[in-house]
Amino acid sequence: MHTSVIYRLAVMAAVFVALLVPITMIYTLVFERTSRRDEAARVISDEWGHPQTFSGPVLIVPFRYFVERPNAARETIEDRATFLPEGLQIDATLTPELRARGLFEVPVYRAALRLSGRFAAPSVSRVFTGTPEIRWNEAEVSVAISDPRGIAGPVQFTWNGPAVRVRGGLSDHTLGSSGISAPVPVQPDGNGPFAFTMTLEMDGTRSIEFLPVAGDTAITMRSSWPHPGFQGAPLPYNRTITSDGFTAEWRVPQFGHGFPPAWRTNAVKRETLSEAFEAAGVGVTLVQPVDIYQQTSRAMKYAVLFIVMTFVVAFLWEIIGGVLIHPVQYLFVGFALCIFYL
Repeated sequence: MHTSVIYRLAVMAAVFVALLVPITMIYTLVFERTSRRDEAARVISDEWGHPQTFSGPVLIVPFRYFVERPNAARETIEDRATFLPEGLQIDATLTPELRARGLFEVPVYRAALRLSGRFAAPSVSRVFTGTPEIRWNEAEVSVAISDPRGIAGPVQFTWNGPAVRVRGGLSDHTLGSSGISAPVPVQPDGNGPFAFTMTLEMDGTRSIEFLPVAGDTAITMRSSWPHPGFQGAPLPYNRTITSDGFTAEWRVPQFGHGFPPAWRTNAVKRETLSEAFEAAGVGVTLVQPVDIYQQTSRAMKYAVLFIVMTFVVAFLWEIIGGVLIHPVQYLFVGFALCIFYL
């Protein structure tokens, strides 16, 4: 009875079911360690800066118009006309480093950004056919930044040559919920174009993304991090990756994104427009290629396969070689395989 094939298969099955308990416990431990790593990354992001999404700049011109109601009342409607730049050049240099919390290390960076471009003369008639009252003196340029707490130092912004003061906050949240703005002097329709430059340093964790809002957007990015993970579409048309870092260049024309060059706030669906902006983002992630927790998690998914294959080899040895293997030996072999993952 004890030497029958069915008996030996039953013993192997019972030992395998028993080994599922330590396998599950070890997998839970790996999951818990991975959660701790992610929590360490969140804490470091809160202290240093979250993954950054940079969108803009856009030119916003507020205006109002009047609507006659049936009861002879005159209603004033407030609105904003938003214009995207004709051309935009973004030059980004990422200085990475590893920040540790306990046993866990997370890649962070400081990005030195320089933006330059131009706006055409803003014409509200492009987005509104009525007779508006345009408040030219309240025009501003806005840049959406996902985590403005990561801005390190002052922001330098010039408009047609002279520097202008930059303040926090956005008047229009189509591009994002937070960012910076600068009041700019513009003239009524027919004057322009307006050239601008912006320089700033920004801290972030793991990834940075830019939204190519201009009619023609060119992005150049360089860093000493040797393991970039490019994201978004299109991918960089020119990139160089070495052990000393990487350089990447993007070129996104106007037809490469799904949003108009100008719009007014009351005539667009903000959620739809925001989704189009998010889908157009391009950027890079600082990848950690050797992650012990990710490797262990992947290996654990094959634990059952390795144990079963080992038992099959031992079983064939019994059948072909005529050597009986004690159930405890099966158990010890199985525990040894479990300890390997631990």
